[in-house]
Amino acid sequence: MKLSDIEKQKLREARDELEEALEYGEIGKETYIRFLGREIKMKFSESEDQQLKDGKEYLHELSKSGEIDEETYLLVLNNLKKYPRISIQRDSSEKNDELLPLGKSFKKVFENSDKKEHHQILSNISAIIMYKEQEQGIQSLTQKERYIYAIDGMLTEVNNGGFNQFFFNSTGELTYELVPALEKIGSTEFKAIASKAVDIFGEIPSLDEDSRYSHLEKITKDDELQLWDECDDEFYDCDEDIESMTVAYAKANLI
Repeated sequence: MKLSDIEKQKLREARDELEEALEYGEIGKETYIRFLGREIKMKFSESEDQQLKDGKEYLHELSKSGEIDEETYLLVLNNLKKYPRISIQRDSSEKNDELLPLGKSFKKVFENSDKKEHHQILSNISAIIMYKEQEQGIQSLTQKERYIYAIDGMLTEVNNGGFNQFFFNSTGELTYELVPALEKIGSTEFKAIASKAVDIFGEIPSLDEDSRYSHLEKITKDDELQLWDECDDEFYDCDEDIESMTVAYAKANLI
């Protein structure tokens, strides 16, 4: 996928803003790398393999032209490889078969999962659950599906924009199921991080969209307070193999 001149300009502007924030000490190098990787992934979002290929080519162009140094090139490239996931638009009503490369049923997914990465399997499983939610409502999901959906939502949203984004987007409907879900799959490290994040979010009577938005505006003072920065940093540094744990749970409980 080749970017248009307008898309290149938008990406350049986003990069300039990040570099300015880095220069003035508003963000650290790790945050700069993460958000630059995010901007690139958002522009190149056809498929995971193509996303990585196009993103690598774009970074190579920047490195070759001297717009980024070799260290930044390698760090952002590693970010793309470590977090190749595309954020599934859970609010979209359109069914996209590109999100179901391994199959449209849990059984088919695992039949076709040989030599596939765990994140690819989990993405397909989550897409199946997403379409079920869209067609029948979130109340139609089994508890096991809700657990997997909550974990995958955390991985996707936090990698893209931190825990604030997880709570703000539709994934926030499963806020109070996230920690039990992580406990269910046997996670200890991510469970501790998520527990801290949920505690900061606090308890509200309803997790519907309006209630979440109002609550987040109140506790963050209209985004002036970055309440989850520490949780986000711990999340990005965590090496627990949560995707393989979630896939193992799905295989044992969904087929």
